[in-house]
Amino acid sequence: MKKLITILLFFSYTAAHATITISISSPTINQVTDSVVQIQASVQSTYSLTSLVAIVNGRVDTLQYESEINEFNGYLSLSGLPQGDTLQLVVIATDFFNNKQSDTVGIIYAQRPTLKVIFPYNQANANPSLPIKAVSLGASPCTINVYFESGAQSFNGIFINSVDTAISFPAGTTDFSATIYFTVTDKWGQTNYDSRTFFFENNLYLKQLFAGTGQIFDFNYNKVLVVNNGYDGGKIVDINTLDSDVIKSSNTFVYFDNGQQSFLTPYGTVWGQQLNQRSFDWNNDSLYTLSGQYPYVSTAGKYATWSAVDPESGGEAAVYLRDLSTRTDTKLADADGGQDNAVGPNGVVFTVSNGILVRIQNNNTTPLTNLNAGTILNPITDGNYVAYSTEDGAGNYYIYMHDGSNETQLSYFENPSYPYPAAGVNYQIANKYIAYSKPDVSGVYQIWLRDSTGTNKQVTYFGTGSTIERLDPYGDIMYLNGGTLYLAINGGSLLPTALGSLALYNASVYYRDSSWYVVEGNYLYKILVNAYVTVADGNWNDPSVWQDNMVPQANADVIVKNNITVNTNVTCNSLKVIQPASVTVLTGFNITVTH
Repeated sequence: MKKLITILLFFSYTAAHATITISISSPTINQVTDSVVQIQASVQSTYSLTSLVAIVNGRVDTLQYESEINEFNGYLSLSGLPQGDTLQLVVIATDFFNNKQSDTVGIIYAQRPTLKVIFPYNQANANPSLPIKAVSLGASPCTINVYFESGAQSFNGIFINSVDTAISFPAGTTDFSATIYFTVTDKWGQTNYDSRTFFFENNLYLKQLFAGTGQIFDFNYNKVLVVNNGYDGGKIVDINTLDSDVIKSSNTFVYFDNGQQSFLTPYGTVWGQQLNQRSFDWNNDSLYTLSGQYPYVSTAGKYATWSAVDPESGGEAAVYLRDLSTRTDTKLADADGGQDNAVGPNGVVFTVSNGILVRIQNNNTTPLTNLNAGTILNPITDGNYVAYSTEDGAGNYYIYMHDGSNETQLSYFENPSYPYPAAGVNYQIANKYIAYSKPDVSGVYQIWLRDSTGTNKQVTYFGTGSTIERLDPYGDIMYLNGGTLYLAINGGSLLPTALGSLALYNASVYYRDSSWYVVEGNYLYKILVNAYVTVADGNWNDPSVWQDNMVPQANADVIVKNNITVNTNVTCNSLKVIQPASVTVLTGFNITVTH
């Protein structure tokens, strides 16, 4: 009996002298944390631990030892608990003999503030002003800082909880683009950020036809392809009726991430998706996934072509043609893949197969080049001729065209610096006309035109390089030089028509239904290429107040930059008044604007 008593006293004595030291290293006192708090604690104990738990408002998490940090670590969700109040975080250690020790730290649960930016939309036009509207979704009060700077233009404003203002720009502001930044900060110093790109477009010759809530990726058939700001969907909008067709699918992520590979068709839209390296056809309100893993497509009229890995050939690339009217696909030939395909509105396909440029028409394949032609890049076609560039392996580039019988070198670039000659920028083709870049004796890229008879003539003569924006079926060329848009009329004066500047370097110019258009960000504009512009104050019927001393005809587009008095009955197609200019109609007379 004495022996048993001795043993019990021994265990009682040992447990009574056990020590546990616990210290919470993270979070620190009054630390602000979001909905998940990370807990780290160091523990020293005489005896082995049986548990180490963290508790906040009855919520419990077991901490685990991590040798990499030599501490116990865990995570505890605070979601649903009161925000802004001090919460007690308790960490309790228990050893083998049920000895306990704890440490406590007060923390503040407050989710990081978020910001809902209502205006501006991404790539909005700030002319005549830029509306700014945003709301903080964090615990009040929150400070919102709105800031941008671009050259001589800037803005820096501080607001509490919400923003509802507009930034106005002084008269004479020239075109520019910028990013406006939003920073929201709560009372604990937590921050979050957002931003929007915008531009200031002040081109006299642009008449706004459509403004969307997302970026316009294409314009054709009197419709625009409008893509969400997050690129996670889009819709096709009729610019006349504003009826829209939302592109959707129940099981496929409809994502647009490449404006250069998104095309409107008579039946919907075809686009290549970089995200999943796939191509799609939204056709008569149904979504079709095109075969293969290349997100590069070419369309014309009712046809689309692309390269794809052929599942029947063990991974070899093949080129396909899709008839969009019947939604049927035809495998045409083996292909080198990538972007080296082009299709005309007649269904004729040009592609690169085993290093050779070939034409495929009615399933008949005709080689157009040989293996000594160098690397063939980016063919484009109007269905009749094909234009393309080549690289000879020594860093030299060429622009060629082929009319089906003969290959003709159009231009030579000796070891050019980046960017290299590219389709769309340095050569375009339409109705057997080809516009192309050609270095002059000083190495400056001038624009040339080859007509359907094979005659080549120089179009530009600037001391700086020009880039092709669009070639129309009549050989007229819209191009950029020094940021200014010009129109060169085939057979017209050597002095081109200057049509103002464009605010966005990636603006797209279109020729549709005998008119010129430009897309910038969310906006579609008609280019008033034949506009009558005022140069002085005076009466409408006075030739001296008009550029070139010509009073506008009844179907004219009119741009008023001065104070004009209408002293006769007037009809015009469109009227654009640039503030602070004015148009005053005298009693007894009328002005009729048809569009």
